[in-house]
Amino acid sequence: MNQFSGAYIFQQAKYVEFVIVVVFSVGLVGRTYNDTTGAFIMSISLISLGLLYLFIGFSVDKYLPEIGKALAGWTAFSGAAAAFMVTGILMKFNQWPYAGKVLIYSLVPGIFGLLVIAIRTWKMEEYEEFFKRHSIRLLVIAGIAGGMYYRSSESIATIFDFSFR
Repeated sequence: MNQFSGAYIFQQAKYVEFVIVVVFSVGLVGRTYNDTTGAFIMSISLISLGLLYLFIGFSVDKYLPEIGKALAGWTAFSGAAAAFMVTGILMKFNQWPYAGKVLIYSLVPGIFGLLVIAIRTWKMEEYEEFFKRHSIRLLVIAGIAGGMYYRSSESIATIFDFSFR
C-alpha cells in the first residue's frame, strides 16, 4: 500500500492525530512564553487537525463501504462539525472577533452529530473501534470548545445578537 494513499492515511489517522496534538502542545508552550514561532506552530497544527477531521469524515464511505450512505453522511457531517469546532478554537486562541459565535455555532451541530452517530452505531460491532474513536474525538473537541466559550467574556446574549437597552 502506498504511504501517501488515502487508505493508508485513513488507517493511520490515530497516529497522525497524535503527532499533530503533540506539535500543537509544543506550540502552546511556546506561545505561553510569548514566542511568535509557538503561535505559528499552534496555528498550523490546528489547521492540520481540522483538515484531518474533514478527511476522516468525508472519506469514511470510501474506506468503510459497508456502513451505508446515511451513516456515512452523518459521519461526514460530524467530521465537518469537528473541523468547524477546531477553527473556532483556533480563532479563540488568536483572540479573533466572533470566535465565540463560531464556537457556539459549531458546538450545536457537533453535539447533534455525536448523538446521531452514537445512536446509529450502538449495535455495530464490525466498526466499533472506528466509531468509538470518532465519538470520543468529537466529545473531547466539544468539551474543549465549550470550555473555551464558557471562559470567554461573551455571554449567550451576544451569540444571538440580542440587544438590551
